[in-house]
Amino acid sequence: MELYNQFKNLRPQPKGVLGRSTLYLMLLLCLGQPLGGALLIPTRAHAEDYAGLAGNEEIRSISDEYPDDLPMTEDKTIKMTFHRAAGEQIVLDISGTEGEFVVEGVLEDAPYTGRRTYTLTEDKVVIRGDITALDCKGNNLSTLEAIGGDQLIRIDCSGNQLKSLVIVNQSALTHLFCQRNYLLELEIVNSPNLQRIDCYENWIRGDFMTNLIRHLPARSTPGVLLAVNSLSPLPDKENTCFKNDVVLARSLGWIVKDYLAGENNGDGVPYAGNDPIYFPVTIAPTEHGRVWIDNPDPSRIQKDDAVVVHTEAEQGYELSELTANGKDIKRYPVFYISEPTRVEATFKLAGIYSVSLLPIEGKGEVFIEGAEDLTRVPAQTQLKVKCKPALGYRLSAVYAGNENITRICSFAVNEDTEVRVVFQEAQPYEDYIEIGRAFTGPLNLTIGQNMATVMPEVQGGKIREVHYDQMIIDAEENVIRISAMIEKFACPSVQANSLNVTHARLLIDLNCAQNDLDRLDLSGNQLLTKLSCEGNKLSQLDFTNCPKLRFVNVCRNQIAGNDMDRLISSLPVRTAEDQAQLIVVDESFPNEGNECLSEQVARAKAKGWQVYNYNGGEQDAQLYVGGENKNTRSVNSLSEGRLRCYPNPTGSDVTIEGAAPNTLIQLISPTGAAIYSGRTNLDGEARVYLVDFPAGEYILRIGKEVRVIIKR
Repeated sequence: MELYNQFKNLRPQPKGVLGRSTLYLMLLLCLGQPLGGALLIPTRAHAEDYAGLAGNEEIRSISDEYPDDLPMTEDKTIKMTFHRAAGEQIVLDISGTEGEFVVEGVLEDAPYTGRRTYTLTEDKVVIRGDITALDCKGNNLSTLEAIGGDQLIRIDCSGNQLKSLVIVNQSALTHLFCQRNYLLELEIVNSPNLQRIDCYENWIRGDFMTNLIRHLPARSTPGVLLAVNSLSPLPDKENTCFKNDVVLARSLGWIVKDYLAGENNGDGVPYAGNDPIYFPVTIAPTEHGRVWIDNPDPSRIQKDDAVVVHTEAEQGYELSELTANGKDIKRYPVFYISEPTRVEATFKLAGIYSVSLLPIEGKGEVFIEGAEDLTRVPAQTQLKVKCKPALGYRLSAVYAGNENITRICSFAVNEDTEVRVVFQEAQPYEDYIEIGRAFTGPLNLTIGQNMATVMPEVQGGKIREVHYDQMIIDAEENVIRISAMIEKFACPSVQANSLNVTHARLLIDLNCAQNDLDRLDLSGNQLLTKLSCEGNKLSQLDFTNCPKLRFVNVCRNQIAGNDMDRLISSLPVRTAEDQAQLIVVDESFPNEGNECLSEQVARAKAKGWQVYNYNGGEQDAQLYVGGENKNTRSVNSLSEGRLRCYPNPTGSDVTIEGAAPNTLIQLISPTGAAIYSGRTNLDGEARVYLVDFPAGEYILRIGKEVRVIIKR
């Protein structure tokens, strides 16, 4: 009961059924510990997510203590997760009474009834309230959860990529269509009026098909379970339903059917079930510990059933290896049986590990330093891997176990570890940066590489000195090319007049401040997150191909007017958690050529960016509200400058005039939360009330237009 009390509040569920996340936590809490004679293991949905982790949704001994009357966390709620990102579209067909439910996670407002295309604001959509039918097929759905309700009659979520489908307390539900997904299990609880389920062309097998049938409601008139499609175009991706499962279904008033590629107008034909197949599990003898499984007859375990392996080491020893037919199951001691299986375990002295070097791939020398005897290394010992490529080779990768340590070439020993080193024949680098100056001579650079053990190649100069990522190059030509897998490049104050980074595909951090650059092309830098280019002669910048960008210092340049518009329009949308920063001007600098108006600042803030005045240094930077509009240009007006929002500042409300009819209006709080939404009338007018909101700076979105409103 102590363990039960630790997780019971996570997500209450009906007796005998627990959600996947709850089960996984339970596994972490009690892995390897018998609990009432049975190890709690996760559902099959976690088998793919956790590299071989598998399990059984039935909780044997603990289910007897699980209360029947725990309330569900949320009633009349349908939650969906998609393999689609914000900005992409989905199609939902919802039946119900308009006003009785809402759809969250989409850009569009009501009405929600009928077949509609929606634009995602995130990868999740929630429907709250009463609906009678939901058709969400063909939308790349990954999870669907329908909790509580007395109106929902039909769900069609077929043809998606569902790995999880949970139906709980749907008292009116009669039809569920979830065929052609990736389901490893199907959780249906307390839905007494179900009369048809189509779930063929999934991967529900063994115990999980039995559990699905066991939870079907008993019927006086026959229910239909279309469980398999024996003519599936992907026979390896198909459920299995054994004869005993068919008998169990029949005892509950259900007919199991074979879809048979649409036979009988899609209603299928009665299915007799497969003959069960059994396999033995053999446990190899071992020393300094014992190994066992829970199955009552290890020589006869039904195909696709989960097998949990328990181990117990003698005092002073610990488990070193655990395999099932040679496959490592030490981390997650669970496997699905599909052939005769031999389980082998090895125990060793606790706290002492061995480190070995696998045969070197390619040509080179490798030395492991930090321990005198690599066969007996104490826990937490820090080891270094020194690699010396042979002539004509370069280091490609270094692994300690499954961890890639190429960049640091060191690791702490916490288990038996195999070190793998790969050298590859040196090929010309595809990634490079070109930097030009009006003269030759020494050039100080910072170059951070994806593979720090490999020396960059330089054309047009020679490397004089290297200290970590600091490098001095003697430039023999005005333009030099540095070829490497470059992630960080810094060349501040070197009087560069040209910089080509379009071929540095791995570039994350670029500092080219205080130079003479009048052009900077970032079209090839999709991984770029930080840019410092202040103090140049730039008049344009385009971040369209920089979706990961979070920090930009562009002050002390020559960007204004429509060019500043284009810069801000190209900024990626960020969230408050990203803490994105745009340093756009330096008002302490007398020759500042940038100009960023208050409306432009508002547009940047609406995209999740905090805008700053450099004010002579990053330590002194201040939030920037923008310069005055000198009426020299328009700012993306929807109505050729006719849009008006007044009074501003205001103490109570704002009147909107000159917008297009039926334009969406949103009010964004100083913290970035949407606190009001509405639409303009047929005359393009609206009134937004702020009287109940605290004083501060608010963002008002009218269609694609943005205004900053000051509330007093």
